[in-house]
Amino acid sequence: MSDLCAGSGVPEAGWPAPSAEADQRWFQTVFQEHYAGLCTYVDRLVGSPAASEDVVQDLFVAVWERRAEWRARGKTLAPVLYISARNRAFNALKRRRVEDRSQLLLGVDDRAPGDTDDVLRSGELKLAIDRAVDALPEQCRRIFMLSRRDGLTYTQIASTLGLSVKTVETQMGRALKAMRARLSVHMTTLAALFILRVLG
Repeated sequence: MSDLCAGSGVPEAGWPAPSAEADQRWFQTVFQEHYAGLCTYVDRLVGSPAASEDVVQDLFVAVWERRAEWRARGKTLAPVLYISARNRAFNALKRRRVEDRSQLLLGVDDRAPGDTDDVLRSGELKLAIDRAVDALPEQCRRIFMLSRRDGLTYTQIASTLGLSVKTVETQMGRALKAMRARLSVHMTTLAALFILRVLG
C-alpha cells in the first residue's frame, strides 16, 4: 500500500488499467489534485491513516469505474468527491463498530488462545447469544439485527422497514429486555453484567 496522501501518481496494484488516453489523463489529474486532501479529510473522520487510505482508494476505484458520470460533473466534481468520501468514511466507522461489538460479544481478543475452559465459555456465550436472538419475535429480531449487526440508526431502520421511529424504539426495548432475561440465565454474574452493558 502506498504511503498515506503521497499523491505522487495513480496506485498501481489492484487498480484497473485505463483503456483510453483521455480517460487516463483526466483520472490522473483528478487523483493528483484531490487524493492528498481526501486522505487528510477522511483521517479526521476515522482516526486511522491506513483506514483513510483504504477509503479514498476505494472511492477512486469507484470513480474510475463510472468515470463518464464523474467527468460530466464538471465543477461540482470536488464537492461531490468529499461528500462521497464522508459517506464512505461513516460506513467504514459503522463496520468497525459492528466488528468491535462482535468481538466483545464473543470474547475475542488478539492475545494468545487461553485454556480450554476459556474457549468453552466463549463458545457457550456465542451459542447463548445466537439462541436469544433466534427466540425474539420476527420484527424484534429484524430490528435488533439491523441495529446491532449492521450498525443502522433507529431513523435508518424505520426508513428501511417502513416503520415509525417510535415503533423501532419500542421494539428495540422489547428485544433488549428479552435478551437480558435469556442471557442472564446462561452466564455468571460478571459475564452477564458485561454482555448486558454491551447490549445496551
